[in-house]
This record gives sequence, structure tokens and C-alpha cells, in this order.
Amino acid sequence: MKLPNPHSSYGTWHRNRNEHRDPVIRAFVALPGETLAEVAVRRFPGSGFCVSASEIKNATNNMQFEYPKDREFFANFLAGGDEKRLEKEFFECFDFRHPAIKRWEFNKVRKKMLDELMRKYGGKCQLRIHPDCSKDGKFEPDHIIPLSTNELNKKLRHMARTSGEKVPAQSFGSNHPKNLILTCKRCNAYKKHRLIKPNSGFNFLSSHPSDKEEIILPSGRKVSVVKYFLKFKEWKGKPIPNSYGNKAVIDFNGEPVFAELAVLKLFQSNGWDGVWIDSYRRKFRVGLPDVIDPIDLPTNKKDLFNSIKQKTGASGGCWDVFVWNNDQTLFIELKRSKKDRIQDSQKIWLETSLNYGLALDNFVLIEWNLG
Repeated sequence: MKLPNPHSSYGTWHRNRNEHRDPVIRAFVALPGETLAEVAVRRFPGSGFCVSASEIKNATNNMQFEYPKDREFFANFLAGGDEKRLEKEFFECFDFRHPAIKRWEFNKVRKKMLDELMRKYGGKCQLRIHPDCSKDGKFEPDHIIPLSTNELNKKLRHMARTSGEKVPAQSFGSNHPKNLILTCKRCNAYKKHRLIKPNSGFNFLSSHPSDKEEIILPSGRKVSVVKYFLKFKEWKGKPIPNSYGNKAVIDFNGEPVFAELAVLKLFQSNGWDGVWIDSYRRKFRVGLPDVIDPIDLPTNKKDLFNSIKQKTGASGGCWDVFVWNNDQTLFIELKRSKKDRIQDSQKIWLETSLNYGLALDNFVLIEWNLG
């Protein structure tokens, strides 16, 4: 199909089709300053497209979510749960027009955007969620908020396929540069239409072996969480005051710590803040018990923690270490090699967090050993 000049005031649109099934629109008149895509939006009433120029403006400039829960989801996903910040800082990432229009517009600038993203990110994939990330050297632009996705209908409204039909998708993401990142083809194909934030905050772990661990959630859903393998040095110095039931003591740069604190300090040394969640005494810690007093969480992190905890309906299950760096948050679960496995309560915490608005890249498993 040959499309007329998007900036022309007049144009014709011809297409071979069954006219009884799908009538031909043979001509249209563009409004002043209107693009072809906007004309198409206005001229297809009843098709799911917006039908007026004012609605086009609303769809691209206002965050008019279909469901209040969707707004809450994206506030958690992008703005640490702050809905006002979501509207102020991330409104450009959203465009609620029909996905076909947005895809047509994106294809017109796809090559240009790829060139700009290659320069911006130095040819480095910003997802890094596939074991073969970047190995074929092929890259493409990707939307942080997908142009359309059915993830929220599945997660929040528990819609399921019926009679072979997929769960309906919703239109969300925009083509604004703020909503675009550079990804390798492997990671982009693996992501599909899921909501996964760029994974650029803990590159310092890339020097350690890694893998994916499949977890079956209480709902039966299967997910894969990235797992890193770390080796720690055993502490040989003076015994600590409280070994918490003979927990292994790690030598972290000459300081005796538990494995959870070793991981926390590793993140702190790379610009992150965080705590070890001591589920035994229900405290937030940054040092050994009976040596350094527990601390309280910042308000927004405490709200996130309490919200997930309340939705789980249980007192335990939170992952061992909770860290954050600006807008990035991460829950880390430690398992000693050949001695520990993930517990059912921790699977509940993971699934509850995903339903709340966090993504799989907000979770990391660390399998550790002494060596």
C-alpha cells in the first residue's frame, strides 16, 4: 500500500479488499498541521482509534489510564510509587492512541532512532536479560513501556485466554526518546511485550558467573530470575559477639560480616543504598547484630516494603537484601551452594511483588560459597 505524503493537505488511499466486509475510504481531507497518522485516527470511527483531533491531543498529552490500578502499577514501576512524580516526569513515555498508528509513526523514524541510541549507549544493550546478550552484535531500538501489552490485564485483572483468543492488549507506550533504549536482538526477543526496566545499575556483578533459575510461582506461572555465583573468603579473625546460630562469617575487605551483609556492602561500594532484612528479629540492618544498631527505611522504601508485605498476608517471605539506587530497586535472595533452596514464602513474595508492579529485573538470586 502506498501512502500519500503525511504532510499533504489532500490525499487518496486505495487498497484491494472485500468492499462488503471492509469498505474503502477513497479520499480524505487533513486538518491544518495534521499528519497522515492523525487523519487515519480521526477517519476510522468504531475501529478502536480515537475519533477527533481533541481526542488525539488527549491521548498523547494526558495520562488517562483505563483503570486506576494501571496508574498505581506504573507509579510503582517507574516512580517508586509516587503518582504525582509519574505524571510530572514520565508523561512523555505514554501515548494511549491505537498501537497501529504508533507503530506506523515509529517505523518512519526507526533507523534514525537506532543511530542515536547506538551513539548514546555506545553499542551496549541496556536490558542484558538473555544469556547470549549481544553475542551476534545486532541491535535495535526498544520501548521501555511497550506500545501495547496484555501484561496488566493478565497480572492485575487475571484475564485468561478464551477459545484460543489471546488476552486483550492495552495501548500504553509512546515513541518519545525518553521511552526508548538500545537492546540487542536476543534480549528484545526474549522480553517480548513484557514490562522490563533497563538493567544498567549492577554491571559490577557481570564479572561473576551467572545463570537463570526457573521458579514456579504459587499461581503455577513459571518465571526465570537471574542468578549470580559468588565466592567469599571465610573470616579467620577474632570471633564476633553474636553468630546468630553459627551463621558463616565472611571476611569482606578485612571486616567480619554475614553473607547478606557482604552482598549489601558490595552494592554499597558501587553507589547503592540498602539494608539486610533480618527476618529473625524483624529488623533492617547495615551491620552485625549487637555491633551496629538497626536502622529504619526511607519513607518511600518503607511504603513499598509494607505494601508488598500487607498483600502477601504473611509476616515473612521477604528476600534477604533490599537495595536501591535512584529509581532502581532490587530484592536479593542469597542461597548457600548445595545447602539452601528458595522457600514457598519467598515465592509468594516474588509473585505478590510482580502483581504489585515490580518486574523480574527487580529480583536477583545469589548462590554463594566459601572458597
